[in-house]
Amino acid sequence: MACSVRNERHPSRAGEGCKWEAQLEALFAKNLARLAHLRDAAALAMDVAQLLGLGVEDRERLRRAALAHDLGYAPALYQTGYHPLDGALFLASCGEDPLVVEAVLRHSRAGQGEHLPEAIRKAYAVRPPVPEAAWLVDAVTFCDWRAAGVGGRVSLGERLQDILLRHPYDTAKAERARRLVAEVRRSFAQLLHAHGLPWIVADIDNTLLAPGGELPQQVHQALQRYQDAGGCLTLASGKHPRSVLAHAHDWGLSGWQVAANGTCAVGPDARVEVLASLGAGAEALVEALSGLGLGVAVYRVDGIEPRGAWQEAYSAAFARYGELRPAGERLPGPILKILVVLHEEEAEREAKVRALAQEAKCTACRSDRQFMELLPQGCGKGTAARWILDQANWPVLATIAVGDNENDAHLFALCGLSAVVANAPAAVQATADLLLPSCHQAGVAELLKALVDGGVLAAMERFSATP
Repeated sequence: MACSVRNERHPSRAGEGCKWEAQLEALFAKNLARLAHLRDAAALAMDVAQLLGLGVEDRERLRRAALAHDLGYAPALYQTGYHPLDGALFLASCGEDPLVVEAVLRHSRAGQGEHLPEAIRKAYAVRPPVPEAAWLVDAVTFCDWRAAGVGGRVSLGERLQDILLRHPYDTAKAERARRLVAEVRRSFAQLLHAHGLPWIVADIDNTLLAPGGELPQQVHQALQRYQDAGGCLTLASGKHPRSVLAHAHDWGLSGWQVAANGTCAVGPDARVEVLASLGAGAEALVEALSGLGLGVAVYRVDGIEPRGAWQEAYSAAFARYGELRPAGERLPGPILKILVVLHEEEAEREAKVRALAQEAKCTACRSDRQFMELLPQGCGKGTAARWILDQANWPVLATIAVGDNENDAHLFALCGLSAVVANAPAAVQATADLLLPSCHQAGVAELLKALVDGGVLAAMERFSATP
């Protein structure tokens, strides 16, 4: 995904060619999921543009190409039945920029493969590739595969898993998807390698260390070596801001850290920046969860409240794991998140908790075999990570997220690459770009060492997950 200078033979024609944007809602009135996919791809394109350092014209080209890449799925634009070709033909008829048309025509390796009908292959044969658009084709392909099919932003692995689940018997489609994911992953890794050491955003428990244990000396040394080499590292945890700040101080990490699963960021001066909180219905949700006989921990900036069927043993476990011990009194301020003590084997009660979260318009996710988290809708570790990266004026995609559980998915979706430790559940491992040794084997230390010694490409060669 290399950036090229705008070619003067193909001047930008945004004023002439973008009138089709006004038709999007009408074109996809009966397919809102596809429309969401297009809009999320266009939003992701702005992060790609930041990473590539694009100028105004190429930035706008990329935005329009990402927004238009699946236009050919609109029934009103049907000509050949092959959506990249139909979308490109429509855009050309609108007078769209030829480079944008080319990106739509060839995104996600469209036009390639013997599985295509002969008529489609002939249609592509008479349209030779435009070399000046190669970077744009690659960038749009990346945006396509990092935007979920029904809207939202995902990791490459999560997007692949979704396709495999939706087409369980189409082995040929699955194989093409695997090959393309591997290709997109390699292409992006080359770009990230050229950028230099990525910013690492790492979970704590079950990732950097075993819960209740000390940070392994090997990991501590690797953190320091990475920073000495010029790399940046941010903690991203579900823990209370005070707990995260204490870890950062003990491990020699400066700057802002992600706390309470991304509802807030905490700085070295103990300042807490609240980025999201549960609304007026949070107290009713706490009562409903308590009614299920669950131990409930309510997180606020000033501390953690024990609610529901909370037991002293839970508070002791919190303290043992390096988490702030829940206090006995009610605290002021908004509720950042709700944690419930619920083992993963209690499937029936977990289903009830997820249903309650859905009714309350909250996000539910598992952060540990013993814990579930309820967060403000759309919020996750990526919320605070983006805020921190924006403060530093660092490209959001020049990053690697490291985690181990469902609550890290939001972070994986934000960052350029994602890595999981081998002790993570298999479903989580399937969504990552890199598979590291377990936290018990200092897997994160191995990643940091590979990055310092050989860069992103060396890390990819050693830890790349097989699609």
